[in-house]
Amino acid sequence: MTPTKTNKQETLKIVSAGGFLFDFEEEKVLLIISHKQYGNVVVPKGKINSAETAEQAALREVAEETGYDDIELVASLGASNFKYINKVENYHLPIGAKVEKIVHYFLFRLKSTRQKIAREPHENFENIWTTFEEALKLLNYKEDKELLKKAIEIYKTL
Repeated sequence: MTPTKTNKQETLKIVSAGGFLFDFEEEKVLLIISHKQYGNVVVPKGKINSAETAEQAALREVAEETGYDDIELVASLGASNFKYINKVENYHLPIGAKVEKIVHYFLFRLKSTRQKIAREPHENFENIWTTFEEALKLLNYKEDKELLKKAIEIYKTL
């Protein structure tokens, strides 16, 4: 996080990565319920570490937040830029912090259904495997819905 000065409060700039995990055989997508975000249905994602590329961070974050580590990168979906004021208790952001965030999104394919990775204690998530159509209804954010539509279109061409 690189703080940038503003009039009264600094804005924290965060660059993250994540993505949609598709089960190509079942034609389903894995989303997560974020209990720390009031039960919002979201896409697995997280902060890019200094030694990582966006692709590496997305792979790590999807694996960490879903528990599935036998996955492969299929395609880049682009990035989403947004600003918000943090309203949830978070392990690395104070409540009330102004945040400018860029998230790089990718499409991943599930290679096997084994779940190997245990979540960190601060990652209070619940997995939801669902159809593409239902996922579009469940996602809480418009940008996530648009990126899922793009991922579905790419999937259909494979």
